[in-house]
Amino acid sequence: MLGLFSEWLSRRKKFEPEGHVVAGRLAEFRLLKLARAVSGNALVLEGVRIPDPIEGGRREIDMVVATKNELLFVEQKHWPGSFVIREDGRFFQTRANGGTLLHKDIITWTARKGELLCDVHENRCGQSAPPSRTILVFSNS
Repeated sequence: MLGLFSEWLSRRKKFEPEGHVVAGRLAEFRLLKLARAVSGNALVLEGVRIPDPIEGGRREIDMVVATKNELLFVEQKHWPGSFVIREDGRFFQTRANGGTLLHKDIITWTARKGELLCDVHENRCGQSAPPSRTILVFSNS
């Protein structure tokens, strides 16, 4: 009985997020505050989640800035170190600790998530969404 209770307690233990996760969230929060401060009549939404009927699951856009004339799909990266954009659109990152990482084409990926959101809008409202742009923000480079 005591073993079951100990196991239950261990499952309830809260773990703090890693430092890079906390830093990324803080950077997203700062960008959101800045965008809302200068947005005027635009609608600024954070963490917009949309279903992905093709690949399944849900996708998230860090921030959407919407006016009646335009949509901005904003993806924020808070990567340490430096990066190079390859010819195929993928990002090759050299981290501050010397490690490397090859990321997907983030611009195309974010634009695809924006298209999914526009499809949801059109299906629900019966109207096409306004023209859109994808913006990639690097806040730690």
